[in-house]
Amino acid sequence: MQVRRICFGLILTYGLLIPVVAFSTEEPSGPLDDHPEWLTCASSSECTSVKLGCYYWQPINRKYAASAPASACSKSNLPGPQPTVSCVDHRCENDPFTVREWLQLESYQKYQLVSARVEVCRQAAGLTPRSGDDASWTTRYMAVLDKSIREHQFPDNEVLTTTMKKIVPCEELVAWEQDQEKWQAIQSKDKSARRVVVEQVHPKYPLDDLYPPLISYAKVFQQCGQNSSRRDVTFSGEMNAEFTINPNGTIDPRSVKAGYPGVAYMRPFLDCASTAFKKLAFPKSKDGQPIYVKTLIQIISASMVSGL
Repeated sequence: MQVRRICFGLILTYGLLIPVVAFSTEEPSGPLDDHPEWLTCASSSECTSVKLGCYYWQPINRKYAASAPASACSKSNLPGPQPTVSCVDHRCENDPFTVREWLQLESYQKYQLVSARVEVCRQAAGLTPRSGDDASWTTRYMAVLDKSIREHQFPDNEVLTTTMKKIVPCEELVAWEQDQEKWQAIQSKDKSARRVVVEQVHPKYPLDDLYPPLISYAKVFQQCGQNSSRRDVTFSGEMNAEFTINPNGTIDPRSVKAGYPGVAYMRPFLDCASTAFKKLAFPKSKDGQPIYVKTLIQIISASMVSGL
């Protein structure tokens, strides 16, 4: 039995620490590989777990626990809670975590559990993975699940994978991806240099209400850039923007955080682009909540457009 050693890192993005798998290597075969009988059992009472490797507990028959080798990573800084162990088909296996263990789990373990559910939704619908979207959905649902568990909305003994199905509805994720594909196809048909990608929305808000105003703005953004560029230069570049839509559909000007490309006449360009952006209007929020949006607006160079 090969033991996979996985190391994790943390990425700080938009105020959130997102755990990610940095690399994974196979550890060389050791005593556990040479002793498969250490996993055999007749009943669950014979099973326990020992901490081996970087970030996991190894199920083992109790009578062999003292014989298990000391691992270089046994003093992990992120050990997580010790799981319960059951005898399944005469083999000791870690039980899945339950709701009562959620608050004890390390951040990377919570992220893994939720992202696994997101991946199940993707695979079931035949969707291609999108790293940015997956991180956004996972962190969003981690927060929802954490709040629900702290408010005791689920039984303590419920398996977290079961709870996850209630918190992460595949339909919402699939609808988001299908709408994304639809709007990317619509934009690719016009053969212009403008591209808009809505990267994050919270809480739920229709992409069909977001894309049309942002696509219209992209044209204004391109004009602002071209008017402020030298005559022999065709404007290109991208604008990254985060903003909040008020319940009445207007943008809260204080919420706008945007990055713009450099141009020859920067001040007129910024005045033109930022003023037009803050004047954007969207359909009103149906539930009366403010909507957080993160978007990317690109003006692609002529050579890239011809290659599309």
